[in-house]
Amino acid sequence: MDASYEDGQLCSTFYIDKTDKIGNVYVGRVINIIPSINAAFIDVGLGDYFYYSLKDNENTHLFTSNVSRTKLATGDEILVQVSKEAMKTKKGEVTGDISFTGKYLIINRSGAIGVSHSISDNDTKDRLKTVVGEMIRDYDYGDIKEIINLGAIIRTSAADADIEKLREEFISLTDKLCDLVRRSRYMKACSVVLESGFEYMDIIRNRLVKGFYNNIKIITDKRDLYDDLTAELSDDEIDISYYDDEMVALDKVYNIETDLKKLFSRTVYLKSGGSLIVEPTEAMTVIDVNSGKAIKGKNAEASYLKINMEAASQIARLLRVRNMSGIIIIDFISMKDPESVKRLTEHMKSELKKDEVKALYVDMTPLGLVEITRKKITKPLTLDDFN
Repeated sequence: MDASYEDGQLCSTFYIDKTDKIGNVYVGRVINIIPSINAAFIDVGLGDYFYYSLKDNENTHLFTSNVSRTKLATGDEILVQVSKEAMKTKKGEVTGDISFTGKYLIINRSGAIGVSHSISDNDTKDRLKTVVGEMIRDYDYGDIKEIINLGAIIRTSAADADIEKLREEFISLTDKLCDLVRRSRYMKACSVVLESGFEYMDIIRNRLVKGFYNNIKIITDKRDLYDDLTAELSDDEIDISYYDDEMVALDKVYNIETDLKKLFSRTVYLKSGGSLIVEPTEAMTVIDVNSGKAIKGKNAEASYLKINMEAASQIARLLRVRNMSGIIIIDFISMKDPESVKRLTEHMKSELKKDEVKALYVDMTPLGLVEITRKKITKPLTLDDFN
């Protein structure tokens, strides 16, 4: 388990699920094509079929046999990567836009070059697009040049990167993709071409690249993880420590179990005296903010704002710790002052920006209910996952 602390508070968790297939690459077989939903269903040998959007993959079909046509047909064998795991009644999803993530770049098969929205300077954007474009053009693709359809996303950290380091990463990631494509040609349908392994490195990379944390310190009691981290992050000047005290477990030092129990409870208490009631349902998660006690008098509005502001920060933490996804409805304490409502709204939006997963403040309804959506990638966590 990965637990992240910010300012002394548990702010996110990641449970390493050895059955998770996200990022794995397979030779899949097209089982059925459904024109009405513009999708196909792919068998990768995991016992259930995966959803494959024909619209999203219009230019990324990668046949493992010599097929001259571009339109998909039942029985075709194509290279796919798992992008979402199955959740409840929803099937998992695969994509033909196979990608590999690095510190500076995400190499994919989109055929286009994108730039992180966090890079706002147009001259920097144009310079980086030109540099990466030249790398894509000059790379030696050999016998797969006509089918690779290479593209890239330039990440925030590339803005100040040394060009040679950028080039080294580009070559490393592109070599990996091209090798994968070549190997897939000699593999049977429903074969695993690549097992992505645990996602912890991508998660740490995302936190570093997006700049959520300053002065990061990583402590682990897993020797193999420590070796991986020091090898991968040696250039990032991060304090990485190996914890080997056999007398006291690492999770006990940081009271992780206690923090998890508090944050996974139905009722989560706030320091201001208020509380959150968290009710997951089939369609959405509903969170009710309570004042905890009657507040009357001329300072009631200020008290409500204080509780709501703390609640907003705590809710943003809960989204990450519990890995909540889909629609989240929040019933904050009602406030009459428009300025108070504005401050709460801006604060909620600011807290959501700390999330590694895309979380969006949608709107506040006429009844004062706040709607948030958070991207579904992996299943929501429960306390049982950590036991």
